[in-house]
Amino acid sequence: MKKLRIILIIFLAVAALSFKLYYNKVKLDKNSKLADNQQLTVPVRLIDVKKMKINLDFTESGSFSASHELVLLSESQGRVSQLLVHTGDFVREGQVIAKLDEEIARSQYALAELNFNKLTSDMLKYQELLKGHAITNQQFEEAKISVANAKTNLAMAKKTLENTVIKAPIQGTITKRYIEKGSLLTPGAMVVEIVDISNLKFTTSISESQLSFVYTGQKVMIKASAGKDEYNGIVRMISVKADDAKRYELEIEVANKSAKTIRSGMEGIVLFRYDNPYEALVIPRKCLIGSIKEPVVYMIENHKARTISIKTGIMTDDYVEVMNGLNENDKVVINGQINLHNGSIVTFVL
Repeated sequence: MKKLRIILIIFLAVAALSFKLYYNKVKLDKNSKLADNQQLTVPVRLIDVKKMKINLDFTESGSFSASHELVLLSESQGRVSQLLVHTGDFVREGQVIAKLDEEIARSQYALAELNFNKLTSDMLKYQELLKGHAITNQQFEEAKISVANAKTNLAMAKKTLENTVIKAPIQGTITKRYIEKGSLLTPGAMVVEIVDISNLKFTTSISESQLSFVYTGQKVMIKASAGKDEYNGIVRMISVKADDAKRYELEIEVANKSAKTIRSGMEGIVLFRYDNPYEALVIPRKCLIGSIKEPVVYMIENHKARTISIKTGIMTDDYVEVMNGLNENDKVVINGQINLHNGSIVTFVL
């Protein structure tokens, strides 16, 4: 009997606890629904999507590099007998950089010349003998082949002799010198590095939306970061392939001034200027949330916020062109986005 009483007491305690838990759950659900009904609204300000004329002028940063620069290689073998330039010297195209010992090359040329002259003389004799049928046609043809080979050997020997005088193939400044007087050069050995900065190329990149407003031959203005001077430039190359950031590389030709104020490696800014404004569907830039690559705006439907992905085009300091995702007279949030999420209930402020 005592055991039965204990079981009954435990059963009643469990039942009471279960009832209490159920009662608390019902109360929490009721309070949650009440809180939902009393949810605070987020104040926002809206603006119309509209068409307007925007200024197409834009700037891009980039860097200067020499239009022509090369490492001059030796085409001959020999010891440097004369070295006529120093690092920092300006050289003109065809100017002598260095001379190699030419004794062996000159001897080889003289021998090749003697051989060529001898074989040419023999061929002329064979020609007369052929007329008198003293030799066969085959013998005469072999003599002609020997002369042709000798002529090739003579040309090679002459070129080898000429290559003992190393000349600058372009004008420019000697930025590096790899040899000294007495150095032994072999074909392919580095001699000097020459950089021509009389004309430079300015390299930058533009977005897909800017691409339609830039063309080869277009005149632009460039300013080097190191000074106040402005330089005229001409767009010479537009890449046909975008990089990983979906931008297209540009090369702009720039004529350096007489003082050579721009140096290879300097940075600068290019200005693309347009006289005619461009009409486009636009919104203020501060309507955007998220990244420029994946722009999003908030629209309001039935007093609830909803995110809309859009495609942007031309961007100015204040406005951005909307190419897809919105229509004229649509309303988007311009203030209050920081407190919004999908489904937020809003109120409108002026």
